[in-house]
Parts: sequence; structure tokens; C-alpha cells
Amino acid sequence: MRNLKLFASIAAIAFVMVFGTLVYAFNLFPTDNAPKGVKGKKNEQLAIGFSHDPLKGGFSASATNLTTQPMQLQLEFVEPTSTHYQINWTEPSNLGLIYIAPNQNKQLATLIRQSTPDKKYSFRVRSSFAANTDNDWVNRFPLPIKSEAKVIQSPTKPKFSITNFRYRSHSGFNQNAIDFLVPTGTPVYSIRSGRVAYVKEDSDFGCPDKSCVKWGNIVSILHHDGTLASYSHLKFNSVIPVEGQIVEQGELLAFSGATGGGGLPHLHLQLEAIEHADNGKQQLITVEPLFIDQNGSTIPIIQGTWLASRR
Repeated sequence: MRNLKLFASIAAIAFVMVFGTLVYAFNLFPTDNAPKGVKGKKNEQLAIGFSHDPLKGGFSASATNLTTQPMQLQLEFVEPTSTHYQINWTEPSNLGLIYIAPNQNKQLATLIRQSTPDKKYSFRVRSSFAANTDNDWVNRFPLPIKSEAKVIQSPTKPKFSITNFRYRSHSGFNQNAIDFLVPTGTPVYSIRSGRVAYVKEDSDFGCPDKSCVKWGNIVSILHHDGTLASYSHLKFNSVIPVEGQIVEQGELLAFSGATGGGGLPHLHLQLEAIEHADNGKQQLITVEPLFIDQNGSTIPIIQGTWLASRR
């Protein structure tokens, strides 16, 4: 019996030693620490994570957009970079903005170890929905549609509309959004030049209930002043530009539809921006856009009014 216990003890010790060696060599249980002393970051908007690549002796960095809005970020490695690691960026430059679609994970970079760092590694990440830092955005735009359309919701719309027999659906965050009543297939144009930050066009379904919002097709354009224009309820497979593409003001983007929550064919447009307070706090808001004609005259956007054709 004594020999049996001794044999069992030796076998247990050998198993622990072999298993520990395998875990160390092949990183069977990877963590978010990469390399020593560095952990990922997470808040309500963004999660930065690291995963080891034991075969290359390095690691990869990725980010997850936890929001329902397109996000831009910058990731910068502060401590030893080229001395100890070869950094291969997913985007052309670590100093440039990386765009991440809503609820999407994206690899940012891979780092291959060249030598052993002599101190802890660290990094900085800057993320926002808009690059603007001083609330200085341009809000004078041409209309997104050139055909005749009725304004069925606008920032000036009362809470209850007798003409629509329903409560206003634009409130809170998207209180400054605008709905244009237009037939399915109406051309939709960019109100300002910028980069296509997000495209969804794979849905052919819509209904009046809020639960159908997730089925709405959309294209979002990030402008150079940091604002983001989102065009929603688009027709199935009708978006023309692709994510990352630069579009010009007045360029054809897509065709209107009735996908998502709404119940009738229309174009939903909202202009988003980050509002920066004096105390340093930030919040995502919708901005009330000011529309102008070719002569620079203001075009009133009032609920219940019709806009003439501007071909």
C-alpha cells in the first residue's frame, strides 16, 4: 500500500510538471495580459483586448465596438516598440484613425517579439464617435433628396401629431432627426463629403414596431468636422459606396425604402456629434441640421410641409 501511494504521488508530480510545461510553452490558457504587466481596457463604448501568439513570440491587439454607432479610435504603443517588437498595423498607420462598425470586433495590430523587453509595456488608446474637440461643426447642407418630399418628423414637431395620429418617435437622443416621406426607390444623396463609416443593406424587412429597428438598412458617413450623418430605412441592397470609401457632397449614396422600424417608406436622417462640456465630460448628441438651396438660402424643415422637387 505504501508503494502504491508513493507511486501515485510521483505520478501526480510528474503530471503537474508536464502539464505546466505545456501551458507555458503553448499558452493553452491565454489571458488578456500581453506581454507582462499589460492588460486590456474596457468601458461602456469600447473594449481593447490582447491575445498571445506563442509561435511568433508576440501578440495581437484588437478592439470591439460595444455601441450601436460607428466608432473611430487611435491606438499608440508607448513603451519599447521597434526595439523589442515588430509592429504590423492593420491600418496604414497607427497615428491614423481606425474605423469600427457597430458591435464589431476588429484586429488593430500584430506584434512580433524581436527581443525581451526590459520593462513593462504600455499603450494609449483614444476613441470617439467624432474627431471634433471644440463643438465647432458645420451644419449647413444641401437636402439629401432632390425629389418632392413631405417632412413627417422634424426637430420642431410637437410630441403628439393629429395628422399622424401617433406620438412622436423622435425623442431623447435622436430628437433632432428628420423623416422625409418619399416613395421606395427615391435616390438619396450625401449632404457632405466624408468617409463611409458603416453600411448595412442586407435586410428586406420592416414593420411599425420598435422591435424591427434592427432590420433597418443604413449608411453612415463620417465628415471631416467630426459629425456623422446616418441615412436609414434604405432599400435592400441599394447602398452604392462601401465602408472606408470617400464620398463627395451631393454624391448618390443609396435608394430609400421601408426597412426597419417605421411602417412606411421614408428616409430617416440624423446628424450626430460628440458634445464637449467645459468640465471635460463628453456626450453623444444629434445636431439639428440647417439645409440650404443653391443660392445659400435656408430651406425651412417644418413637420407637415412639402419640399418641392430640386432636380
